[in-house]
Amino acid sequence: MMWFLVLSCFVYLLLLGTAVYFTRPPKRRVIGALAGGVAAGLSLPFIFAIADAQGWWRCPFLSLAGAPVLTFLGFSLSYAAVALVFWRIEHRFGWRGTAYSLAVVCVIGPPRDYAIASLYPNLMVFGHGIAPIVGNAAAYMFTLALTLSVMLLIAGPTRTDRLAPS
Repeated sequence: MMWFLVLSCFVYLLLLGTAVYFTRPPKRRVIGALAGGVAAGLSLPFIFAIADAQGWWRCPFLSLAGAPVLTFLGFSLSYAAVALVFWRIEHRFGWRGTAYSLAVVCVIGPPRDYAIASLYPNLMVFGHGIAPIVGNAAAYMFTLALTLSVMLLIAGPTRTDRLAPS
């Protein structure tokens, strides 16, 4: 299981580099996206605790040594990359583009997590019923909103950004 976490961290680092390359953000926006990713990563213990207490899902792998740190790192890198993509969407389509993108992520996120959990049952175990699906979507909404809010606080509104030269 640890190999999966290490591999996912490298994949997310590659995705973050790709997002930086293609979105061409100014330095302050990259710093804001990274800070937003860290904020979302720091929210993980609370999200996992709420999900476990409600019986929505649990993550057995977190008992492994080093797993919480690797999970935090992978989560932070992935959300920083997503924040940069959302920044470009908002730069092009305004707040409506961000709202639609949030909705899309909240709709496709739970099936993605269920698919991963079915392939790797030691990674995530979901409860029964609709509540775990709704809780998972709410977790996506919260972490994305937190990431984008922190990026906004650090880097300012999207409309003030000029794209970095290519």
